[in-house]
Amino acid sequence: MSLRNKISRRLRLLGWLAVSSVCLGCAVSNKTPVMAKIQGLDMTAEQLRLKVADFVVVFGGMVERGADEIIENSTSFRVRERALQWKSNAIPVCQTAAFQFDPLIGLLDLWAFAFQMREFFENGKGSDLFGEQQHVAVRTARNFEGEVTRFVEGLGPSLNLEKAKSFVTEWVAKNPFDNLLFVRRSTSMSLAAYGKDKSLGEVLGGIDERMTDMTTRMNVIMQQMPKIGRWQGQLFIADQVNRPATQVFNAKALQPAMQSFQKIADLAPQLPGLIETQRVALRNDIEGLSRQMAEDMQARARETLAETERRTKSLVDYVFLRLAILVAMVCATLVAFALLRRTPRRSDA
Repeated sequence: MSLRNKISRRLRLLGWLAVSSVCLGCAVSNKTPVMAKIQGLDMTAEQLRLKVADFVVVFGGMVERGADEIIENSTSFRVRERALQWKSNAIPVCQTAAFQFDPLIGLLDLWAFAFQMREFFENGKGSDLFGEQQHVAVRTARNFEGEVTRFVEGLGPSLNLEKAKSFVTEWVAKNPFDNLLFVRRSTSMSLAAYGKDKSLGEVLGGIDERMTDMTTRMNVIMQQMPKIGRWQGQLFIADQVNRPATQVFNAKALQPAMQSFQKIADLAPQLPGLIETQRVALRNDIEGLSRQMAEDMQARARETLAETERRTKSLVDYVFLRLAILVAMVCATLVAFALLRRTPRRSDA
């Protein structure tokens, strides 16, 4: 390789490294269009996205602990079932709210979700779902709302917090939760409409429609999915077992099975003897069948041998008969020939 080619390769390598460094620097300092509207926001899109994902994990732990506390301390089946519904339904809704295309939009939607849940358990239709344990749900909702609010307040000095909080409060008042299914609309469309207001440009400014960092989302979802699946299974079993009609059906349906199990249990001490008896009987049957098959084979062999001997004798008799006829014919021919030769000699004399 010539010196010129070596120098050219080194220059290309240095150029590639320089471009990679610039790209990495841009990626680290990258902000979404929504985040770029907020002056003094010292956080990249990736950092904010990771923080929002962390809020989802924190919320899952808070709700799980709160629901388990209610289940442990309550003697009411309905209350325990509602606590199970709470943690199995709320966590997936929290994931949907947080994992938006733009992490700032996800944070604001998550903030609205925290407001909705606190309002639902404090003053809404869920204010009496857990009886004496209602304070556990209220405390959990307040704690999570407080954590998200404190983080939002620390995002940047130019974030119009009062305007954003006013929007969230107004939106929650118009979109309350009705039950423990936590069916809700996203704030994304309302935020987009608010973005047209020039006075709220400090809060929003636009929605980023890029799909980013699916790995973080999937890690959080896959971490929580087994628990949610188990809780949903427990809810299904509880729902089926504790319905009055289902209880009657189950009792009637299980009665024959229970009787069969009882019979099996009664026969258990006798099973070794029964098994041994059946084993001996089966062995005797096999031995008898073997003897019968052997005798049948011997009888067929004797019959075959006798038939072979009979046919052999018949064949030998037939051969000897044909030979005797042939010898007789030869002898007769010779006699006739001898007679024919003697007759002319007599006439000459």
